Amino acid sequence: MKTLLLAAMGATLCLAACTSKKSDVQPDNSQVEIDPKNTAQLQGAIKVYHSSLVKGELPASTGGATPLELTLEAYPESLPGLAGRYAMIPLITAEPIALKGAYVKIAGSDSYFNVDFTKPKYNRQSNKISNVFSRNAYANDSLIVIKLPANIKPDTIQMDVAAYSDNNRVSRSIRVKIVIQKPGGEGGSLMMGTWDAVRYKDPVTGWHPITEVTGDSAYIGCVNGVLSYVAPDAPDAVKVLDHEEGILGSQLLINVDGTGTWVLRRKEKNLVLKNMPCGTWAHDEATMVDNYVFGWVYNKAAKTALFLFDNNGSSDRLAWSIDIIPVEIANGKMLFNKETQTEWSKQ
Repeated sequence: MKTLLLAAMGATLCLAACTSKKSDVQPDNSQVEIDPKNTAQLQGAIKVYHSSLVKGELPASTGGATPLELTLEAYPESLPGLAGRYAMIPLITAEPIALKGAYVKIAGSDSYFNVDFTKPKYNRQSNKISNVFSRNAYANDSLIVIKLPANIKPDTIQMDVAAYSDNNRVSRSIRVKIVIQKPGGEGGSLMMGTWDAVRYKDPVTGWHPITEVTGDSAYIGCVNGVLSYVAPDAPDAVKVLDHEEGILGSQLLINVDGTGTWVLRRKEKNLVLKNMPCGTWAHDEATMVDNYVFGWVYNKAAKTALFLFDNNGSSDRLAWSIDIIPVEIANGKMLFNKETQTEWSKQ
């Protein structure tokens, strides 16, 4: 079902996030266009979440017999950033480790940001999760999250990044590229509006309605006076619904300002056996509505849409993802042409 949920939107590149905003007041650059090539201006205009600015070069790598390493080959060629919203840099290490923090420096600047992960929002520690870029590396559940000003010019910026751990190990730095774009994009009016997901196409089984419900059965029977799971060939075995889940609706609200919300309505039903007397069983049912906030850019020439799910700087790591989706739009229909296709209808 998780695959289906992701297919319904196409948000497959899940990143981990750990964000706690700085409380200090940033300089007011709202009336001045920010040139990313002016490193001093850029440094003063961005906000790197829960960080402090330190004069000088990045701390040196500690090396040693068991060096801490960031896995450069696991990173994409570039990462997106949306003006007025966010850029995110994942920390992908060559070993599973909970990082204490990171150092981030705009290439060519005279200072660096020291990002502290020891006290993330909601007191959640920076444990590792399975890496989504490479099977041979690890992504921690902390991102370097950068708030970009709305008045920044589209350009490519380069940043040097190093990570450090509790035992004072410091990795060698890697250089990452962030491509800054204006939300919406040329031809973005084609995407604006409210879209309802209608169906999706599995590469093996073909087209299915988006509201398809799937479930599993199990065998239950009486054991010591109460209901329990039993083998199918047990004397009093009864086959019943064990678990059922499905999407009730999937909707995209795409706004003129380059923001949007994916609204996902889903349901679950689970068998309840605990303390149930023989011959009696029940199901717990729940309906849930999830809202995922994103920024978007439509590339009319390439017919692709970039979705950067940032949840407005939320600390929920499951809300962060990036995807670039081939899109076809015509006659009130929108088709996401990924491995699993999704068809949307405009209201």
